[in-house]
Amino acid sequence: MTTTIDQDQDQDQDQDQDQDQDRAEPSVSVTIVGHPLIQQALTKLRNRDSDAETFQRYGRVAAQVLTLEVLRDLPLRRIPVETPLETTDCYELAETVVFVPVLRSGLAMLDAVRNFFPGSKVGFVGMERDETTAIAHQYYSKLPRNWAAAAWSSSTPCWPRAARPWPRSTC
Repeated sequence: MTTTIDQDQDQDQDQDQDQDQDRAEPSVSVTIVGHPLIQQALTKLRNRDSDAETFQRYGRVAAQVLTLEVLRDLPLRRIPVETPLETTDCYELAETVVFVPVLRSGLAMLDAVRNFFPGSKVGFVGMERDETTAIAHQYYSKLPRNWAAAAWSSSTPCWPRAARPWPRSTC
């Protein structure tokens, strides 16, 4: 099960409480993924008795399921394909996917999700949290050329982008 919550629904209530705010909050859509494989993976990841191999295995499972969910709406284009019997219409992704893991936590998920998109481009973003304000600041960015024109996958730790503002969704 997937539930999408639009922040705009609750924004009217929050505006009454935040009258003294000088800037408008951006609209954020949060997708809650309730897939059974995610629930099982989270159980294994949270269990203090899980060894390193179990942790890594279920981290990959979570990354793969979340990536499929985030990329659910990627546009397709119809292409003709020659089968052994005839030419038929099939589909391929209409956009290139670029993965952008946030260093270092996103690197663990990169290998698991990149297998879905052979030949995909990869960029990197480094973030660090200010210990006093808890606000994250970017300290590094290395992105492929023309990455903005591609469908992309950010990594928070590693989520995909498909010609949408980042981040499309989180878990």
